[in-house]
Amino acid sequence: MGATKAPGPVGFPALFYQTHWNFPEEEICYAVRNFLEGNPIPDGLCDFVILLILKVARPKQLNNFRPISLCNVLYKIASKVIANRLKLFLPVIISNFQSAFVPGRLITDNTIIAYDCLHTIHQQTAKQPFFAMKVDMMKAYDRVEWDYLHGCLSKLGFDLVWISSVMRCVTNVRYAVRVNGELTEPVVPSKVIRQGDPIKPYLFLLCTEGLSSMLLQKENRGELHGIKNDRLGPPISHLLFVDDNIFFARSDRRSVVALESTLNLYCQGSGQAVNKENLHCFLERIAQKRSNKELKIYWGF
Repeated sequence: MGATKAPGPVGFPALFYQTHWNFPEEEICYAVRNFLEGNPIPDGLCDFVILLILKVARPKQLNNFRPISLCNVLYKIASKVIANRLKLFLPVIISNFQSAFVPGRLITDNTIIAYDCLHTIHQQTAKQPFFAMKVDMMKAYDRVEWDYLHGCLSKLGFDLVWISSVMRCVTNVRYAVRVNGELTEPVVPSKVIRQGDPIKPYLFLLCTEGLSSMLLQKENRGELHGIKNDRLGPPISHLLFVDDNIFFARSDRRSVVALESTLNLYCQGSGQAVNKENLHCFLERIAQKRSNKELKIYWGF
């Protein structure tokens, strides 16, 4: 935990607790244990302060600011405990199609696989060519539906007490925006996985695993066919990089419809939305003229 990172609403950075640990040790340990055991949360523990950081010298629009969330160190400790425990199970419950934030895996692993798949698409001369599509999810962390997250945790087999602790981290939160040195009235969100929360990336992996499972079901039913880099290799229909995803499928109407319906169902359930401005498609040379028009009709790029 960064010792000198900006403090939350209480005003004490982590350096204060690290320097004077002997003084608040018992109280902090007691509060964190109570939080994890499902006891009532102390008032203000899950309060966040939002600061707007300039992205340009002369801002004219709201998107010229980058919001950052500042939380209390006590909450960070509790969330970090949950995150450290959750990391132990990620290699078991997260498929190999996701490699970011999973212990023992590197995000470059799937980057290399994606490069090999694109090379295969570029070199293929088969009558049934494949295409690759890069899809960016719009404001991914800010759109996560809490009911969907709860459903993913239940489907993956987590204990109810554990699910309750995780959901309390997500749902029991109030935001206040600091404007000209003053805090606005608190705002209670209805969705979102907070930026700056230690558990944030791992929860999003669990949410995205739902998309991976749906795509694998389509493959098992023969509605979607992943690309193979060699005859004996496994089919690859998707590689997921948190909010940036790459999909591989045959360049035919059935595959395009299957991929589109899966993404629509995932977005409908999870709250995600495809950013069509950052949608890119890669086609094999001989299939470009034959398939480009059909893909444009379905994806609107």
